[in-house]
Amino acid sequence: MRPISLSLVFLATLCGGCDRYKPGDRVVTRFGSSFREATVLKEKKGLLTVQWDTTPAEAAAVPVGWAVRTDAPAKPVPGTWALCADDNSWDLCRIATVAGEGAKVDDAKGDARDVGLDELLPVPPALARWASRAGPRMLARTQADEAATAEEVPATAGRQAHVGALVLAQWTDGTWWLAAIQSVGAGGVTVAWRDGSAPSTVKPEQVAPLTDAPELRGSAQRAFCAWGQSTRWWKASVSRNAAGALEVAYEDGTRGLARPSDCIAAKRLTRR
Repeated sequence: MRPISLSLVFLATLCGGCDRYKPGDRVVTRFGSSFREATVLKEKKGLLTVQWDTTPAEAAAVPVGWAVRTDAPAKPVPGTWALCADDNSWDLCRIATVAGEGAKVDDAKGDARDVGLDELLPVPPALARWASRAGPRMLARTQADEAATAEEVPATAGRQAHVGALVLAQWTDGTWWLAAIQSVGAGGVTVAWRDGSAPSTVKPEQVAPLTDAPELRGSAQRAFCAWGQSTRWWKASVSRNAAGALEVAYEDGTRGLARPSDCIAAKRLTRR
């Protein structure tokens, strides 16, 4: 009897329960740790050649069992894992409750949100076991990261500053943005956002002057740093290199160099 190729067995396993595809079919398929939309170019021997919609916009071969059609019906069941639409990608999410034409989910980024059934897809058949293991790990890691950084604020937060001073001010979602003090009164501090948004009044502890901040020194010090042309300053870890520049590891994993004036030390608030 002719022996069965191990590669054929592997591909058959990956394709357990999956449908046949034809050129032009629209699918969502795994891309690293997330999922992205693509167009099927061809199917051959358990592999799909697809054209990604987003960067890198190139063809790639993926196991058939890693794909699910974009029009696959969502049948959410509380406690199970699904794919949730998130901007240009689809991420693992855990179904919390189902009501009518929508569901409440906990996504792998640690966010609880409401989604419509048109924003849900079933996990590709060959990745169901992976999702049941990877999903809880992603949630646990996100929750641990949030616990470690949730109380971080710029080191000068709460210090008094004069009208016209350049500061970081905290927006309603907890992020910190470049602004200038417009006025100070009994109702709080009114700041003019540098991104052009309408002025806002915030509490004094939500304002961090950029002058007289503690000097950044040493290794892997926590900080808030500017990034590119954005006026948002991001949580990061920084250390000085031999040339005096700051080597920055931003909270999303991006790394780069920054001038000392583009970062401010962070401090942790005392838990009460």
